[in-house]
Amino acid sequence: MEFSVQTANPAKTETACLLVPVFKGSDLLPTVAKLDDASERLIGQLLERGDFDAALGNVQMVPFAPGLGAERILLVGLGEREKCQEAAFIKALDAAMAALVKLLSTKPV
Repeated sequence: MEFSVQTANPAKTETACLLVPVFKGSDLLPTVAKLDDASERLIGQLLERGDFDAALGNVQMVPFAPGLGAERILLVGLGEREKCQEAAFIKALDAAMAALVKLLSTKPV
């Protein structure tokens, strides 16, 4: 199995969906803050208005992302930063993967 690693600006990466990890009640991660700036503060506004709760395992598909190369973004709640250990991270990844599978199953071929 081969993996490739690329260093790129995530705001300019062209992709169908960009996963965006968010901690509850904490500052945005540095890369997420850059995405927030590039998207006219879309992520920050969703959090500030209470439109997304970053509780562990919560996900929310945002069908558009102005200023980003991604067609849509998937916000993934990581819960409280202090409690995010391996099991919590796996739970968040499971929720994200379930949302992506659902997205793929609804897209026309």
